[in-house]
Amino acid sequence: MAKIDITTEGDLLLLTVIGEATAKEMVAVVNEYYYKYSYTNVIWDFRKGAMRPDPSEFKALAEAVKTVLAHGTRSGGKTIFIGSTDNDYKRLCLYSIMAESAEIPIEYFVTRTMEEALALLTAHHTP
Repeated sequence: MAKIDITTEGDLLLLTVIGEATAKEMVAVVNEYYYKYSYTNVIWDFRKGAMRPDPSEFKALAEAVKTVLAHGTRSGGKTIFIGSTDNDYKRLCLYSIMAESAEIPIEYFVTRTMEEALALLTAHHTP
């Protein structure tokens, strides 16, 4: 079970995961914060925790995000995952690929540091 600390600044939602986050915990955050509030950009910081859904659970997480974003929230936004260990980095890359293949209308990035994540927020990318 994870603790997910929530910080906001302008149109940025920063989710700091402490412990091992399950798919159910991540879906709960998506349903509450992505839908009720209008943040364009989201950073999921796993440096103090880990993303532990089995890859078979990634689909449920991607579907929850896609459902929420169908309401027009986060249009043109970015989701950036920070995974400092090799295992977390690879798992986050795998989820990002699945989310993009589900045609979720935001850009996904995976980094190893907060500095890289913040730089991506100001960079202009074309999908």
